[in-house]
Amino acid sequence: MADPFESSRRKIARAKHHIGELDTGLILFMKERPYEKIIQADAEPGYKLHKARLSKPIPSNWSLVIGDAVTNLRAALDHMMYSCAVISGNAGADYRQCSFPFSFGPKSFPQNLAKRTAVPKEILACLAQFKPYMGGNDAFCALDEMCNRDKHAMITPTVIGYFGHSMVRLARHVVQRPRNPEWDRAKNEIELFRTKEDFDYDFSLTIQVIFDSPKAIEFKPFLVVLSGFVREVESVLMTIEAECRRIGLIV
Repeated sequence: MADPFESSRRKIARAKHHIGELDTGLILFMKERPYEKIIQADAEPGYKLHKARLSKPIPSNWSLVIGDAVTNLRAALDHMMYSCAVISGNAGADYRQCSFPFSFGPKSFPQNLAKRTAVPKEILACLAQFKPYMGGNDAFCALDEMCNRDKHAMITPTVIGYFGHSMVRLARHVVQRPRNPEWDRAKNEIELFRTKEDFDYDFSLTIQVIFDSPKAIEFKPFLVVLSGFVREVESVLMTIEAECRRIGLIV
């Protein structure tokens, strides 16, 4: 028989395509060296403060690509549920009777699950292990929240800081370690060092791009988050498909 979960697989594949596009975009963004050197007078007389500051914004099309990725992953879950309804003989089921049962919390989850009347009870029992509700699998629920947000506003990642930096041609010069080595999100900059000398040097910066909400994924690198969503959705698909085989819906 034809693969009943083909549409889910295609949605997941499309999401992976978008995530790959973002990965390539981040590499190209970093190759452009989207930061600059800033030298300012320090509060302590005689010293100059050397900083690195973001000089280019994150590409605006990333928001569209991220939205497409999360929308495809979220849709893959609903497609799985509908496919289960179809192969169990409920092809004309109301979509609300076979949508993926995200819930606000553990108390409402059983009632929400029971509304999926077009889906075999064995499949519904499998879904419980994924705890698709806040307080259960919060990161998984963040996918649902981000998909809903994308319907009303752009999902925009932000620069929170850096993984590290390196500098060359400093060996003969006296520099002091930064007193504030944290990324300043308001100014999009980081203090490199301070010194009394005037000299030329080069440096490189590895920028960290994150989602700052929902809370379950805040401050986590955006590509890590999206790849995690893919793993969660693929895990659900693998489990549902195995259960469909066990109960004889797929041969």
